Amino acid sequence: MNFVVFVLVVLRVHSDLMSYFTHLECASACGAGPFDPRERHFLCPACALPLLARYDLAAARVWSRESLVGRVPTMWRYRELMPLLPGDTPVTLGEGFTPLMPAARLGARLGLSALYIKDESLNPTNSFKARGQSAAITRAAALGATTIALPTAGNAGNAAAAYASAAGLACEVFIPKDAKQPFVDECHLYGANVTLVDGLITDAGRMAAERGHALGWYDVSTLKEPYRIEGKKTMGYELAEQLGWRLPDWIIYPTGGGTGLVGMWKAFDEMEAIGWIPSGHRPKARGRRRPRGDSRPGRNGPDGPRRNSRALQYRRCVEVFGRASRDQERQHEDHKGHGGNQLGMKSNSFFVAFVRVVLLASHQTPRRWRARSSADRSRAAPSSSFPRRRRGESARDRAGCSRPSCRSRLA
Repeated sequence: MNFVVFVLVVLRVHSDLMSYFTHLECASACGAGPFDPRERHFLCPACALPLLARYDLAAARVWSRESLVGRVPTMWRYRELMPLLPGDTPVTLGEGFTPLMPAARLGARLGLSALYIKDESLNPTNSFKARGQSAAITRAAALGATTIALPTAGNAGNAAAAYASAAGLACEVFIPKDAKQPFVDECHLYGANVTLVDGLITDAGRMAAERGHALGWYDVSTLKEPYRIEGKKTMGYELAEQLGWRLPDWIIYPTGGGTGLVGMWKAFDEMEAIGWIPSGHRPKARGRRRPRGDSRPGRNGPDGPRRNSRALQYRRCVEVFGRASRDQERQHEDHKGHGGNQLGMKSNSFFVAFVRVVLLASHQTPRRWRARSSADRSRAAPSSSFPRRRRGESARDRAGCSRPSCRSRLA
């Protein structure tokens, strides 16, 4: 006879700790609001840009970072600056406070004195999407939602399904038919209703919005509600705490929809305002220029994300880093199996290419490169791996991707 033992770990997050959460406001400072967080809000009704959760940061200066000692190692250890109102209890599966692992050998290979990798795969459902969905579904449950909905290509849908199940909410996931089957299976495993869409992720989003609006579903799509950002921002708090309340010079992050980048920058703002970190020591920022003809200040930065900024950021990452990673794989073809499995080698090659591009963009060449002759450097420089895009060449052509799900993100 086979015995199966289920171990249930219950993480208690104290609900008697106060939060300085006060209101919502438009990310673009268009003049609308403030908005009451006790009511449902999604995009700004005036300009249709995202809303951001705001806190009484002046009052929060009395909150000492030493109070974190001994708290449960999840993202809710920062609950004073999380979107909770009196009586709210977080919907949590133990997400956050993932380890920051030193990568000494890879750092030496790149000429970096200190390189760390934050392992977000240890989150529930194996990705950082758990952070955003924990915060979003916590607020959805507090606001009386009974069904949450979203379009997804994979990880976000899995996380939403898991947290909806934990909160006792129904979950409607809309996913393109060409998505990987394990993502679909995992959504079913958590009890979600999955709708396979014959089209792209944009078509899935349109279908989710049309059905959800008529039926009163709570939309947890990327940057269409205020609270996924709040979950993702905890990566910024954790980096500061794990590095002794200092911030790194660079953070290399898979942009995706942009929620994590916006969230971490928001965390840096808040920590500076309450005196946890000094001003003027943030990681270096490099981004895409504004679209031609957009001269409005502050609309494309993390404090005011435009609707098209996600597409621009993602397209640039695929153009540059996707091409670079394949070139690195060819260079390391003979070494497969010596540094881990093939997936590990590909991930490592991608990471190396990514770091090299960031260093090149900042004009900070690693010491190992500076030691080479100019002739050697011209052959090895990462810019030789991905020349500028030719006129008329699409981002999809550069990335070498023909799958419909890729076309939707590159369109």
